[in-house]
Amino acid sequence: MQIRASLLEQLVSVCESIERGSSTALPSSVRAHYAAVYFSKAALHGRSICSLLAEIKARRYADVAGISALARTLIETHNVFLYLSESGIGKDELEFRTLLAELNQTVDLIRISEALRWDDNEALFWQESTRDRVRNQLQANAKFKVLGEKEQAHLLRGKSPYLRSRCKSQGPVPVEIESAAYNLFSHNVHAYGLSSSYTASATPAGYVNTLFMAVEISCIYLANLILRYKAVRPRAVPALSESDVLVIRETLSLTHLTHWQQS
Repeated sequence: MQIRASLLEQLVSVCESIERGSSTALPSSVRAHYAAVYFSKAALHGRSICSLLAEIKARRYADVAGISALARTLIETHNVFLYLSESGIGKDELEFRTLLAELNQTVDLIRISEALRWDDNEALFWQESTRDRVRNQLQANAKFKVLGEKEQAHLLRGKSPYLRSRCKSQGPVPVEIESAAYNLFSHNVHAYGLSSSYTASATPAGYVNTLFMAVEISCIYLANLILRYKAVRPRAVPALSESDVLVIRETLSLTHLTHWQQS
């Protein structure tokens, strides 16, 4: 079993090169804006995983729980990227998705400010004003209006940032594989993760297998993000080299992951 840390490093470098090359071109649409934000976020998580992997050579052990947490976040970032930059959706649908995300963020900021007893009344005033504005815009949205009263009331509370079931874009791995990987990585966010469990040592949830999955899934999702980002911002994103294209295609073929599953 080969843990392809060097491949992840290469893909992260491609992401960083794309960021530098497209940094002078401002996003020309809401879709492009969110694509740029989440692409940068994913690249940062990939770089952090590479930094933790570098510790293996120096210390001869890896923070698998930390790498798992980052891999889980990378999956989430990838999926939100698809959700907020999906092609072929109308103006009302895109507005509905972005308003819902903005409302959740604003409501969370208000809760945090109140819980920490932040005495900046001006900041709280603007947060509450933003919340009220977004709620009004959401209620006027055509996609929101067709929902049932109970769902409308729930969404207006701002507890749901995304309704990912509305997204039709397919991920780079089968749904059951993503679900299993996400569940595995979630366990290793806990104080006592599966990779530390004696009973899981000889299963796909063991230490080495978890590390393999975290790196491989990170490679696959970053490779897919590169292609998706280029599709959203074709003029801003620099052309990929032939070698980079070959690496991305090989990664997205899932050959390495399939061999691991069959071994």
